[in-house]
Amino acid sequence: MRPQYESQQDRNEEQRIAKKIAAAAGLFAVKLPASYRLDFAFHESSTSEQIRLWAEVKRRHNNHDAYQTYMVALGKWLAAVEMNRVTGLKVLFGIQYDDGIFVLTLTEKALLDMRPFITFAMGGRRDRGDSADIEPVVHVPLHYFKPL
Repeated sequence: MRPQYESQQDRNEEQRIAKKIAAAAGLFAVKLPASYRLDFAFHESSTSEQIRLWAEVKRRHNNHDAYQTYMVALGKWLAAVEMNRVTGLKVLFGIQYDDGIFVLTLTEKALLDMRPFITFAMGGRRDRGDSADIEPVVHVPLHYFKPL
C-alpha cells in the first residue's frame, strides 16, 4: 500500500482555501471522499444541497508566477474533465500561492480553448524517493488562472 503523505495540517489548509473560494462564489464547500479524485463539491446553501460546481484545491509555497505552468497529475485532470462532461458543472482548480488564490475554471469550452496550449509529460515530486510520485502530468499555462 502506498504511503499517505497528506497531513492533518494539509487537510486543514485545504479546507481553509475551499471556504474562501466558496465564499467568493456565494456557495458552501463540502469535502468529497477520496474515491472522487476531486477535493470538494460546492452547493447552494445550508438548506439546499444542490451541487453547483466541483473543485480541486491546492497550496503551493511560492508566488503564482514562479513557474510558467501549473502541473497536475493526468489522473486528476481526467477526473476533472469527466466530472464536467458527465454533470455539466464547472470544475475549479483553486490554488493558494504565497501571493494569493488563483482559479482555473474548467468547462467544456475552456477545455477546447486550452487544448492546443496544454502539454503532457512525465513529472512529479522527486524529493521523497517514491517512484510512484513520477507519473503522467498535464502542464496548464498559468495565464488561464485568474485571481480570486
